[in-house]
Amino acid sequence: MRFRHICSILSVWLVLSGFVAGPAQAQSNKSSRTSLPFVIVSLDGLRYEDITTQTMPNLHRMLNSAAVGFTNIHTGGAQTETNCYASTGSSTKMNTPALSGWTGAPNESIQLPGEWTPVSFGDLFSRWTGSVYKDGIVVPSIAEILGMNKTRQWGSHIGMLGDALHHLGYQTAVIGNADFGETANRPGPLFLMDSTGRVDEGDVSTDLLEKDVSRPYGIKINGHALWTSFQTHAQKNHVILVQWGDLNRLDHTMQTIRPEQAVAMRRQILQEADQWIGRLLATRQQYGTILVTALAPLHNPGTGEEPGLVPVIMNGEGFLPQNVVTSATTHRAGLVSNFDLAPSILDQVSQAGQNDPATLGHKIRQVQADSIGEKRIAWLKQYGDDLTFIHKFRPQLLSVYVHVATYTLIVLFFIYLWKRAWIRKFRQLLEWVVILPLVLLVAPVLQPHSSSYYVLDIFCLSFLFLGLFGFFEKETDRMIGIGILTGGFVVFDMLRRAFWMKQSLLGYDLITGARYYGIGNEYMGVCLGAALLAFVLLRYRFAGTLEKQIQSQTARFLYVLEIGGGGLITYLLAAPQYGTNAGGAIAAIVGFSTLFLMWRGKTFWKSFLVASLGITSIGLCILFAIHLLAPVDQLTHIGQAGKLLLHGNLKNFLAILYRKVLLNFHLLQVSMWGSLLMITAGIVAIWLTMQKKRSSKVLYQGFQAIFGCTAAAFLCNDSGVLAAATILLFAAAGMFATEIDANEGTESHKNESIESTVG
Repeated sequence: MRFRHICSILSVWLVLSGFVAGPAQAQSNKSSRTSLPFVIVSLDGLRYEDITTQTMPNLHRMLNSAAVGFTNIHTGGAQTETNCYASTGSSTKMNTPALSGWTGAPNESIQLPGEWTPVSFGDLFSRWTGSVYKDGIVVPSIAEILGMNKTRQWGSHIGMLGDALHHLGYQTAVIGNADFGETANRPGPLFLMDSTGRVDEGDVSTDLLEKDVSRPYGIKINGHALWTSFQTHAQKNHVILVQWGDLNRLDHTMQTIRPEQAVAMRRQILQEADQWIGRLLATRQQYGTILVTALAPLHNPGTGEEPGLVPVIMNGEGFLPQNVVTSATTHRAGLVSNFDLAPSILDQVSQAGQNDPATLGHKIRQVQADSIGEKRIAWLKQYGDDLTFIHKFRPQLLSVYVHVATYTLIVLFFIYLWKRAWIRKFRQLLEWVVILPLVLLVAPVLQPHSSSYYVLDIFCLSFLFLGLFGFFEKETDRMIGIGILTGGFVVFDMLRRAFWMKQSLLGYDLITGARYYGIGNEYMGVCLGAALLAFVLLRYRFAGTLEKQIQSQTARFLYVLEIGGGGLITYLLAAPQYGTNAGGAIAAIVGFSTLFLMWRGKTFWKSFLVASLGITSIGLCILFAIHLLAPVDQLTHIGQAGKLLLHGNLKNFLAILYRKVLLNFHLLQVSMWGSLLMITAGIVAIWLTMQKKRSSKVLYQGFQAIFGCTAAAFLCNDSGVLAAATILLFAAAGMFATEIDANEGTESHKNESIESTVG
């Protein structure tokens, strides 16, 4: 009876709650232009150097009352203008078709290639989608865009920003034109469109242009017309995007213009844009937050360099001067992702923040820069220079390193097959190959800011470490020392939130890379390879050399060391506070568990399957649980994958795994790391086959376990080829180290026999 009363009371309460809350929710979705508009000014091609000089005085003045920083641009493919705008507006990686920049008002006509007569954007939109719109701005290619992106990694919510704003009752507008002469190029609407391919208002027509024969295509932005259109639309819309398209036209014709002329033309375009920004600042009280950035990076017209860092200037309520921007995506002061812009606009306009699990970004926050103070601009310039240096020098150095490592292993393998005694002649080169990751980890401590100083630091540190390990007589002892020191330094740095890795050339490239903090795949592979090699060689070194009682004590110590070391590394790879590398955590579980089970008497396949299917499944459940408990605005990739499973979206979850495998097999074929992986895998596999009956059981089992760890790293990571190659690199080096000691032992035994015979 009591239970019935309770149920009745709850039912009445729920009904009343629905009646009370229902109208309130509906009321919140009504459009009401009471708040000041959020204004985005996109100067495509704006570079970080532009805000650290006096080229644009009004923009420089704006910096004094804004939080600033940089962003990199990620898309689902090439960094085309349409890909950049669509990806940033959807807060996830997007691809767009060739005609996606053909946008406009429904009553505006355009001549399509192959069409007999001009066709209006409205008719074209109706032809391709079956829908009819009479006002606003339409994106006729929306159906093709939806089709291209329906199997994206996290699912796809194309038009996320537009949908979210419309759901909240807010209106959008896009103003600006970047046409290439008679060819339409209007990517702006892709940023603010909803999933139907529509923006509420705007003007992207040729009415915003004026004739100027000195400019690309003989046209340029009419600043007065752009300002008039902006004032009109700012009065009744909540979010307005202004695209200054002259830099886009310059970029499209850059190859036909002398570099000096292109630089001068770019400077003039920036000055004209700066004058327009001056008018915006003169009426600053009429707007809410103003965001100045470049939604599409362009080539440097003077040098032809690829797009780099893009400035982000946030001026408005809540963004204090002398501060720098950051986000939960990057955890880096002064750096955000382009995926963070859309959630930040939602947060500023409505405090809605991130509520879509398909998004990859988080709202932009600011961090105090009291230690920087008035030197903020100089700090930003130095920060940009440092990141650009890593971006430019990293591929060159790693190319040399990977090729040296590859050819070294090939030469040593042929010597191993032909004349094993000669392997010891290359021992220093072999040691250098596995020492270099440690060298590159600690090199930033010396703060080299040029390629020549960096190379000098690498040589000095390499000689230092080679001399340090040279005190050990046996090669296996040297490899144990290298493994322990390398793994130890990486673990130490992980405990310090990857302070060294963030600056290392073997760490991550923040301009083109997708990881901003924690441990990347390169050092994840180095850490696992070094630790596993040290454990295997330690057990091999003491096996058979001690009395049984001491062997038993040593074995217990090694078990504790392996479980403790392996557990610590796995925890650091999995823990959110240290920058989760989920694929690395899985590889660590597989590698260390397989090694431990094999040394407990299990076969390789039984150990590998138990580790891969059993222990890893338990670990993944714990990992998902931890990350799903994180706040929505701090949700990681593993948390997003967990949400897909919770919502029953198994198809997209499996698509993630399929994409990882597909990407790695592609990299296996085209990248230098793929070549290194295939060569090291072949060498270790042949060695295991040849040594199955002749080699130490400890070594044989150990290298099998490392092979299993390599497979897990390859299959469970984006760019797992890098991690797998570095893991096997340590295994191959350890294999050759044991051969060097074995041959030296044989030579020593022969010499003793000869001496005894002569005696």
